[in-house]
Amino acid sequence: MINECTQSSLETIAWVGRTNFHATLIGRPTSGALGQAIRIPLWDNNYAFFSGIGLFSHDKTALQRKGILPDIEVFPTMDDVLAGRDEVLETAIKYLNSN
Repeated sequence: MINECTQSSLETIAWVGRTNFHATLIGRPTSGALGQAIRIPLWDNNYAFFSGIGLFSHDKTALQRKGILPDIEVFPTMDDVLAGRDEVLETAIKYLNSN
């Protein structure tokens, strides 16, 4: 299960899971903030970070700044949220039970 809060190493894990283990990703697109983080020290104990490598899917689509698209997209509605339903989790359970 992924969404826009899936960032950095979690995005890499999702991408590796799909690429190497045929994992099915369910939810919303990830943030696109993956790749090796390079830290540059600044003054007053502050740091600047940037991505030091480019990551691409097998079809040469850039993953950085675009994120990873799920295999099954689920966008909860306001009614789902107000009712306390987790539509993404329910979709994942239905998917697992059907396979």
